[in-house]
Amino acid sequence: RPRSPMTTLTLARQEKMDTKNPILLLEPASATTVVLSVLFLLMIQTAAFSGTIYVSPTTFPYTLDQPNTTYVLTTDVTCDGIAFEITANGIVFDGAGHKVNHTKVAGHGFYGIGVRGDATVKNFILENIDQTVDDSWNIYVAGVGAEVYSNAIYSRSQYKAMFITGAAKVHDNTIYCTGQSPYGGIFLHGANLSGNEIYNNIINVENGAGIYISGGKDGGSKVHDNTIDSMGAGIVLLTGNCQKNEFRNNTLKARSDRIAFDDWPSPGSGPFNNTFRNDVLIEKAGGTGYDIYSMANSSNTFVDLSFNKNDVGFRTGSTAEIIIKWTLGLV
Repeated sequence: RPRSPMTTLTLARQEKMDTKNPILLLEPASATTVVLSVLFLLMIQTAAFSGTIYVSPTTFPYTLDQPNTTYVLTTDVTCDGIAFEITANGIVFDGAGHKVNHTKVAGHGFYGIGVRGDATVKNFILENIDQTVDDSWNIYVAGVGAEVYSNAIYSRSQYKAMFITGAAKVHDNTIYCTGQSPYGGIFLHGANLSGNEIYNNIINVENGAGIYISGGKDGGSKVHDNTIDSMGAGIVLLTGNCQKNEFRNNTLKARSDRIAFDDWPSPGSGPFNNTFRNDVLIEKAGGTGYDIYSMANSSNTFVDLSFNKNDVGFRTGSTAEIIIKWTLGLV
């Protein structure tokens, strides 16, 4: 019997059909049949993986919530408040050299990019205007497995450049802090901090410290190969919960203390069992601080450091212990 000239599209079933990979049987083709089959295959492929999304938002906060997707910013953005929230795993957010600028002049708890999954943030310029905003930051990392790299961050007034409560790799960023925030560049905070790796960053601060670590009794954060140039302190460790962190090959040039152990906010209990290895401590011109200073009861180890042995200080009444080790090369 002659076939109908109508175009048909059918699925051929096998005895045990693989529903994920159906076999397409096309009745004698017309141009319409071919187009339909191509569109159908594209729909299957799109459902199987996520690709790249180009964004130029004008309303904020803008949420990135498609897992395993690359988002690329295509324009500079300015916002009053939170700019971007990353809420799914596997996201790569590429700033492509564009700027995220904050204009908020007062308030609390704002940030440029918030990371709440194992996402990647790279190639951004982030800055805020001169503000009186407290407890705010340009990048906030609460996720586990996040990575932040190749960004330029300009932090003014009370802003922190980066605030981390999760576990992240933070590397190859350039950070400038020109304001009055006492917490300076990178601030790691939380009772269960572990698994952070902070390396190859250049951090310049006018106040506060280049890196703060507060909490993290399980320890495990590794801080290495960073260069800090500070009118305040270099690295500051806070409270007795700050333990088992490892520091190596950092260059700390600071006007105040290059390395400090503090008991804030729990007086009497300072950081314990942290190790510094092969770090270089340099006092800036006009410096008033120490190479190593303990304001609390603490015990920490230093291996092969370059520092001034006469530039070690203890707060009156503290029972701090500093263990210093050198490696001898024998021929």
